[in-house]
Amino acid sequence: MNADLAELPAARRALAHYEYGRSLGVTCYFDRAEEELNTAYKLDKEAGQPLYLSLVELARLNLDQNKFSQAAAYFERAIPLLEADGVTKAAPIGYADILDEYASALVGVGRPAEAKLSADRAATLRKAAEGQRSITDRTPYGKFCGKSRS
Repeated sequence: MNADLAELPAARRALAHYEYGRSLGVTCYFDRAEEELNTAYKLDKEAGQPLYLSLVELARLNLDQNKFSQAAAYFERAIPLLEADGVTKAAPIGYADILDEYASALVGVGRPAEAKLSADRAATLRKAAEGQRSITDRTPYGKFCGKSRS
C-alpha cells in the first residue's frame, strides 16, 4: 500500500506486490496472494519488466492448492517467456524444476502424455547440467498456515 501511495515507479511497485503476494501465499492467504501476484504481473507489464516471474509464482501458488487447471494455464504462459529470455541456459536446474512442476499440473488435469514430455525435458536439462543446482529456492506456499484462510 505504501509503494502505491508513494506513487513509486511501476517496476518498484511490482516488486513490492510480488513479494507481498509470495508472503501471503506462504501464510495461506491464497486469494489475497493471487490478487497481489496478478497486480505485480500488471505492473511488470506496464514497466516493460519480465512477466514470467509473477506467472511462475501464480502457477506454483495454484499447484500447491491442487488447482491443476489454473496452474497449468499459468505455466503455459510462463514457459515460452522463460525460454525466450534464455533461462534454459542461464538457470537450467531452476528451469527443470519448473518443467517438473508443470508436469505435475498436467498429470492433475489428465494430460499424462504431455506431462511425460515435460518431465523428460527436465531430466535432460538436469543431466546436461550435472553438478549444478538451482540458483533460487521455491516459495513454500501453504507451509505456514494457522487456520484455513482465503
